Amino acid sequence: MRYTKIYIYFGLKLFLLAMGWIIFYQLKLMKYYTEFVDFPEQVYPSFNRVIISISILLIISFLILTVLTWKEFIRLNAKNTISADQKCGSDSLKSHKEKPSTKANDQTSEESVKNIYEVKRQKLISCIEKDVTSYSGNSEKIIGKKILSCISKVYELTQAEIFLKAGNAEKKTTFRLLAAFAIPVCDNDPAEFDLGEGLIGQVAQYGKHHYIDELPEGYLNVRSGLGQSDPGCLLIFPWKDRKGKTFAVVELASFRPFSQQDIKLLESISENLIPLFNLD
Repeated sequence: MRYTKIYIYFGLKLFLLAMGWIIFYQLKLMKYYTEFVDFPEQVYPSFNRVIISISILLIISFLILTVLTWKEFIRLNAKNTISADQKCGSDSLKSHKEKPSTKANDQTSEESVKNIYEVKRQKLISCIEKDVTSYSGNSEKIIGKKILSCISKVYELTQAEIFLKAGNAEKKTTFRLLAAFAIPVCDNDPAEFDLGEGLIGQVAQYGKHHYIDELPEGYLNVRSGLGQSDPGCLLIFPWKDRKGKTFAVVELASFRPFSQQDIKLLESISENLIPLFNLD
C-alpha cells in the first residue's frame, strides 16, 4: 500500500508509451495509404501538425508522470528516514531508561556487599574486644587461640594457625607457631619458619598476603604450616605493627573462598591486636 501511487504512475507511463506507439503506428499507416490516394496538398501540413501535437502531449504527460513518481519516491524516503529516527530515538530512550535501573541494581549489589562486609567486621571486632581483650596479660598462646576462635566464628575455617615473630640462638628472625585451630600442636617442638622459607617465611619477608583458591588434591608439594592438610582455599597474610613491620603471620584454610574485602578485614584487625602482644 505504501508504493501504490508509484505503481499507478509507472502504469500510466507504460500506458502512454503503448498509446504513443499505437497512435504513431496508425498515423504511419495512414500516411502510407495517402500516397495511393489523391489528397489536397493542404491535408499534409495538417497531418504533420497532428503528429507534432500528439508527440508534444505524450512527452509532456510522460514528463509530468516522471516528476510525480520522483516526488513520491522522495516523500517515501523522507518518511522512512523519520520512522527510522523515531525508532532509534525510542530505542535510545528505552536504553536510557533502562540504564538507571541497571545502575540502581549495581548500587544495590555494592551496598549489599558492603553491608555483609560491615557485619563481618563488627562481629569480628566485637568478639576480639569481648573475648580476647579480657585475656590481656595472659600468655600469648592463650591470646592466639582466642583470636583464632573469634575468626572461626565469622569464617568457616577448617584449620588455622598463627606464627609469631621470634628470635633464635643464631639471632635469626623466625616465625614460630603460636596457636592453632583444629590442628594438633606439639608444644615441645613447635613449627617455625625463617624469613623467606616456605609460604609463611615469604609472607613474613615481603609483607604481602598469599592466596590460593584452588589447592591441588593431596596438597603436599608446597611447604606451609598446614603440612599435609587438604583444604579448598588457603590464605596466608601478615599482621603488621604501627611501623609497618610484620609481627605475625596467619594461615587460614577453608572450603569457602575469601574475597578481597575479607582479606582486607583480616589484615586490618592487627590494629586491635597490637596492645595484646605488647607492641605499642
